[in-house]
Amino acid sequence: FTYTVQDPSGATDTATVNLNVLILNDAPIVDLDVSGAGSGFTTSYTENAAAVAIVDTDASITDEDHATAESATVTLTNGQVGDLLEVGALPAGLSAIVSPAAALTSPGAMTVTITGTAALADYETAFQALTYRSTSENPETINRLIEFVVSDGEDPSIVATTTVSVISVNDAPVAADDGTPTAIAVTEDVPVTFDPVSSNDVDVEGDAL
Repeated sequence: FTYTVQDPSGATDTATVNLNVLILNDAPIVDLDVSGAGSGFTTSYTENAAAVAIVDTDASITDEDHATAESATVTLTNGQVGDLLEVGALPAGLSAIVSPAAALTSPGAMTVTITGTAALADYETAFQALTYRSTSENPETINRLIEFVVSDGEDPSIVATTTVSVISVNDAPVAADDGTPTAIAVTEDVPVTFDPVSSNDVDVEGDAL
């Protein structure tokens, strides 16, 4: 653009300013529940129930200057024993690795890494294919936090988080027969006192019997 300067006597001069506009990349934006407040999603899982989706059906990924994404990382940050993230069918061109691949045997993180150059809508579909469940018969009931990050190949998105509340269900105790295969010996006319609840009778929650 140009500008003009003038002195008190009315003399003027014009100069030109050249601007070099640098284009900066806009990172993707992830919203796990467009119809809800913020960018997160909330759901619940009940012990022994089917796995639950970890994004809402209207989950969205947008990017001002990219029509595709290159990768996504989904991390269960505070997994507990028995926790498991699973991946269903993915759109063509995308692949996923779950680490560790089996249910957690100790508290820790579990990560799903999705890779492949694909449309943002395909990554949305991939998120819909992810589920959470627990294989534990006595799952910890602290809320699980699952973080989502999408990369356009240049910059990662801001983290969006799903919160899963876990509901534990009481399991009935299991009683085992006593005197099998070896019968308990008793003598005629002699009183016998014994406690039928023994170490072979169990309760998975550890409740007293």
